[in-house]
Amino acid sequence: MSAWVLTFFLVEFSIAAEPKLTILPILLLSSVVIIGLELGYILAYRNGWAMKSASVTANITLAVALIFVAMIFYKKKITAKQIAGIILCGGGLVLINI
Repeated sequence: MSAWVLTFFLVEFSIAAEPKLTILPILLLSSVVIIGLELGYILAYRNGWAMKSASVTANITLAVALIFVAMIFYKKKITAKQIAGIILCGGGLVLINI
């Protein structure tokens, strides 16, 4: 967190060049996402999920979601390798929750 704050001040108050994009919204959004993930782990454990499956399920879901975020916001093309990965992740989720 302190590295993010230091980066913000270095970029925001740089004398050498005026940055086109301030990094503050990115830092705030990433902080909210990290806090949300950790809160999700805590709530999952409190609701009785096994420790071995809750974090794996969350990480698989996040990885698959990031593929779609890249497609929508960054206009990336989905490859056959990524489709195979999504299918394997789905199969893993099914096997974990049996």
